[in-house]
Amino acid sequence: MKGLSASTLTALALSGIAHANDSGGYTTESGLLITPLLETGATYNSNVGKLSSSNSLTSSMLLEFNPGIALEAERGDSQYALSYQIGAGAYTDSQEDNYLDHQLISQNFFRFGVRHGLAIDYAFRHQHEERGTGVLAGDTLSKIASGPAVYQHHNLHLTYVYGSKGGKGRIETSLLAADKRFTNYRDITDQKFANYSTRYKDYQELGGGVSFLYNLSDSTRSLVEVNHIARNYNLDEPVTNHSQDNQSTFYYVGGSWEISGKTHGNLRIGLQNKRYDDPTKDNFNGLSWKADATWSPVEHSDFIITGSQAAVDPDQGRSYMRSTRFDLQWKHQWNNDFYTLSEYQYSNDDYSSSTRNDHVNTISLSFAHQIEKNLEFKAQWQLENKNSTISEKSYKQHLYSLLLNLTF
Repeated sequence: MKGLSASTLTALALSGIAHANDSGGYTTESGLLITPLLETGATYNSNVGKLSSSNSLTSSMLLEFNPGIALEAERGDSQYALSYQIGAGAYTDSQEDNYLDHQLISQNFFRFGVRHGLAIDYAFRHQHEERGTGVLAGDTLSKIASGPAVYQHHNLHLTYVYGSKGGKGRIETSLLAADKRFTNYRDITDQKFANYSTRYKDYQELGGGVSFLYNLSDSTRSLVEVNHIARNYNLDEPVTNHSQDNQSTFYYVGGSWEISGKTHGNLRIGLQNKRYDDPTKDNFNGLSWKADATWSPVEHSDFIITGSQAAVDPDQGRSYMRSTRFDLQWKHQWNNDFYTLSEYQYSNDDYSSSTRNDHVNTISLSFAHQIEKNLEFKAQWQLENKNSTISEKSYKQHLYSLLLNLTF
């Protein structure tokens, strides 16, 4: 599903009188589904700023208010979707960490005849990085910062699809353009920390790729894929004045499968070549992969596992870091109104330019009750434990949340 222009959305909305939809939202006579959203709640945070245990920790309640709206429409085999959401957070005992986020996502798929399709995805995010994470990771930066780091990110993704729905094979070609710019901490005047000014992390990306998918059977499909992404930073590195620009090429084989309606998944595995323009930086040639799988042993219980490995640019450091991610979820629907969600996340970041290695273990447990058809109450606990070879970048944080999700 992908996006609409403002004029088109207005025309669709005015073309018919809206009426309530059974699944939430309102559908106009022209078929436009309008769904107002509201997520709100309170969270107790045991370690605002994510400081190591050698510090005096600040705890605080966080009050969140996240209203939004989603628009969806279908015209034949074409689908359109547009959503916008605000994320506002206020800390009772750490007001400098308050934030206001915005997110706009447009997703569209246009079908031209039997064999041709075009997907257009666009996302704009004005979001924050908490103190103690990203460019502000570590005790030193977290304590001198006056609030979270804020950035704006534009991402445009085009995918052309050639192949009929029931055909044996399909070819997909894609283009990617992205831009990221930080809006604060751009010019830190303290000479001890000037090298951490966020203006050195502004970049643009251009990329493209091609995939060939072949149906081996009704439930199994193979894949061959090549992707290339070039990232160009607005500024060279501080101190050395060396270029940060680099290019990554991924060569994947893999596929997808579905077994008896209970298990389905996707796998891409192959090689990544990451090259920096600066010859003094470490390049990477090695294994990269992406995977996800869902197992539903019974109708009301799902186990979901996702994972990936790739060499990426770090928020701190000169050359790449090898990043590995795992996420395991178990959702169990105990009855029509009550479910639990258990989740374990693991990440490991190995920095090529230093001895730094970070690994994070996160455990969470949620209890959710469907009070009404469109109103859900959730109680959640989360423990995040980060261990780093650089002691000031280690921390432990507990979150206890009471949340309400409402669709009108």
